Amino acid sequence: MRGLTISDETLKQLAELDEAYEQWPEKRPRIAEKACDLLQSLAPWWLTADALGQAVRAGRAPTNDVDPATFTCNGLARIVCVWPWHLDARVKQRRPGQHDAALLRDACVLPVRWVLRRNAGTGQLPRALVELASRVQSEVHEAKLLGDVPEMALEWCLGSFRLAAPIEFDEATVRLELGSGFMPLAAALVVSARGGDPRPEVWATGAWNDEFNFCENVSGVAQKVRAALSFGASEFYVPAGNYVEAAEASEGKAQIHPFSVGQRLDRVLSPLIVACRARPPENAPYEDKLRYFYYTADYDHATARRYYTEALLDHVANSVRQQLPAELRALAEGQCALVTVASQSPAVALLAVRVFRPERIILMYDDNRAAERVSCAVTVRGHQRVIPVPFGRDHLTHPEQVGADVARHMEGLPAVVDLTPGSKSHTLALYHAPIPRAVRVYLQNRWTEPPRPGARGIEDPRTMQYVVVAQGSQTNVYRSVDVPTADGKDGIR
Repeated sequence: MRGLTISDETLKQLAELDEAYEQWPEKRPRIAEKACDLLQSLAPWWLTADALGQAVRAGRAPTNDVDPATFTCNGLARIVCVWPWHLDARVKQRRPGQHDAALLRDACVLPVRWVLRRNAGTGQLPRALVELASRVQSEVHEAKLLGDVPEMALEWCLGSFRLAAPIEFDEATVRLELGSGFMPLAAALVVSARGGDPRPEVWATGAWNDEFNFCENVSGVAQKVRAALSFGASEFYVPAGNYVEAAEASEGKAQIHPFSVGQRLDRVLSPLIVACRARPPENAPYEDKLRYFYYTADYDHATARRYYTEALLDHVANSVRQQLPAELRALAEGQCALVTVASQSPAVALLAVRVFRPERIILMYDDNRAAERVSCAVTVRGHQRVIPVPFGRDHLTHPEQVGADVARHMEGLPAVVDLTPGSKSHTLALYHAPIPRAVRVYLQNRWTEPPRPGARGIEDPRTMQYVVVAQGSQTNVYRSVDVPTADGKDGIR
């Protein structure tokens, strides 16, 4: 198979074919066939689905072994850039309704992937792209988004097999706007190092200004969004200054996410890194969910905590429940009331709910925390009866009043008092409150080690610690509970 060289002449031929494709609908199969012959393995990435279908009608075999709309592999990055001037002028003249029925997509897509430098395949990448890849690696390492990994390089990735012939660009005559490929390349590098395949429906564009640390606006965002939509994109990340243009171009067909402004690269890039990793399905093995949690926690604590509540908390609660000491097990297996506090983290209260499975929940709250009370109540309401009870203004100096307020709603049930959520004053008030037949507990996860310098740890779902304080006792019972994975293995990161 002969090599492919994209030159100024190639682009002129594509412009002529694109014009003919628009003017003579009856000749489209033959025109599309010529375009496929001209572009070879680039055809599925540059030609519209309509044109590829027309080429098949003309007897042209598929030009690649994959569907670009669903194809993904480790290290894949799809750089979407504005066409050189021969074609960009034609794309901009298209009217609504002409985009899908045209020969060429609205923007030029260059599919590449990160591989170990020693394994890089054939195919001459544009020199500007090679230089951009080197800069991406330098910036990503400086931002401490990666640990110690071998030096990587880019290669063409047009399908699931290595190229049978090289692709080259005549850089003397063909100029591509490649700076906007920084953000997708950086995200792909991090995802590749973590051993994942990026989601094919997530796209991005954005240049990075390393002098002032911000994601710069890029040109041709409307064309880039429409090109991504033609591949089935459901999410598109853009510089903040391009958000309005991108949102208008998407017409509600994809979620447009602006990169944050004025922050370090690790913070700007983290939402895209998280979005690129596919969330495990609901019936996935627990180990897969745990790996996804750690991956997400390394870049976005808020998203990781939501995922913990939705996908991991039941497993953690069941493990803790099975290892409770006799006194607490009797409460958990019988009927009890749970006394807890509405706080900024409803999941903290939800853990105790799922461990002890109470008959009723007495939810303490501050007068000035009505929103938190509602949030927490909504979270747990699907499990048991929730009774909101306000803390008094002097709850810290009059814990006896707190005890009386709680006791009015217990109806003779023994109580588990969860000291974990809320402020220190809440914890002290409930610790000293004379609540009849109450056992006080404090639940917490150990924290993970930071994944890399400059990052923070997060609560580790594999290990739970708790303190049990019996009413009137002078001693605390401390236990550390290991939360095994489904197969009993540990060490998942």
